[in-house]
Amino acid sequence: GSGIFSGFTKLCKGLTVILIGGHIVVRLLPSSVIYLALIPARTIPFGWNLITAGYIEQSLHGVVVSVIGLLFMGKLLEPIWGSKEFLKFIFIVNFLTSVCVFTTAIALYYIMREENYLYMPLSGFHGVLAGFLVGIKQIVPDQELSLLKIKAK
Repeated sequence: GSGIFSGFTKLCKGLTVILIGGHIVVRLLPSSVIYLALIPARTIPFGWNLITAGYIEQSLHGVVVSVIGLLFMGKLLEPIWGSKEFLKFIFIVNFLTSVCVFTTAIALYYIMREENYLYMPLSGFHGVLAGFLVGIKQIVPDQELSLLKIKAK
């Protein structure tokens, strides 16, 4: 089929299902945030948070932005990088984003002595979206992202 929603890869569609599914889980079972989002004070023993947090969008607009960003930027990047590298990129960037967020939250706690830095549930796909923009910038230096009306410079 032609049109704006054609040409999305199976991998991007699958990740879309994960992002939407994760949001629905968090909406229906708010307590699941404790186990899925990154809560710095609980990352030990819940170390898997460093992996799951990147796929959990807590807000509706977060899901919408992430899904649109994933589908459209993925449509551009995945064919060039290949599915395996694309998935590896997403996994590594999400993990490193979580590690950086964890480190920052701990540092802010020590600097500010504000306990909420340790207990705020942090999550989202934005680290990967930022990584995609960098990837697009490298592949197509002057490509205008018509959907966002921005130049990837």
